[in-house]
Amino acid sequence: MNVVTAIWNGPGQPKYSEDYVTALKIQVPRLVVLREQDGLYEPGRFRRWFCKLEVFRPENRHLRPCLFIDLDTFVLGSLDPILSLDAEKLWLIKQFYQPHKSESGLFIAPVDGISDTIWKRATETNLEQNFTGDGQFLAGFPHHRITDAVDGILSYKVDKLQDSPKNARIVCFHGVPKPADVDGWAGDYFARLVGAD
Repeated sequence: MNVVTAIWNGPGQPKYSEDYVTALKIQVPRLVVLREQDGLYEPGRFRRWFCKLEVFRPENRHLRPCLFIDLDTFVLGSLDPILSLDAEKLWLIKQFYQPHKSESGLFIAPVDGISDTIWKRATETNLEQNFTGDGQFLAGFPHHRITDAVDGILSYKVDKLQDSPKNARIVCFHGVPKPADVDGWAGDYFARLVGAD
C-alpha cells in the first residue's frame, strides 16, 4: 500500500513549508507527495485542506490503495498494523475532540468502489460552502475507523503529549500548534528531522 500526503500552499491557509515534507519523508521514506507542480493534482480544483481529495482522482488510481497522512503528523512506530487493514474499504480516524465522529488526518483510500463515488461527489459539490473541512465531507461516506482497529494513534493536544510521546505510534497535531511551533520533545524531534539547529 502506498503512503501519501499532499501540500497546498495557495492563499487562504497557513502555509506548510518544505520542512514538513522533509520531516514526513524521513519518517516514511517511501512517501508519495501530491503537489500541483508534479502534476499529481489539478491546479485550482480544490483549495486548502480539500486538496487531499486528489487521492480519489481517477488519474491517481495507480496510487491507491493508499494510506494518507497529514503533513503535521509524527510517525513514531510501525505503520504495518494500519497497512494491513482491509484496503477495499474507506478508513478514517476518530475526531479527537468528539470521539463519536470521524476525521481524515489519517485515512485509507481504496482503489475503486467508494473512491469513485467520493470523487464524483467532491467534483459536483461546493465543498468550501457546504463543509468545514475534508474530514466532515469524508465522514459522510460509509467507513471504518483506524483508531478502533489499531492502538497508539494519539493527539498531541487531547492526549496531553507535551511532556512525552508515551506509547504513541502516530501523533496527530490537527490544527494549532504545529510541530515547528512547540517546545519540548516534539519541537526537538521536528528540529532534528529537518536538520535545524
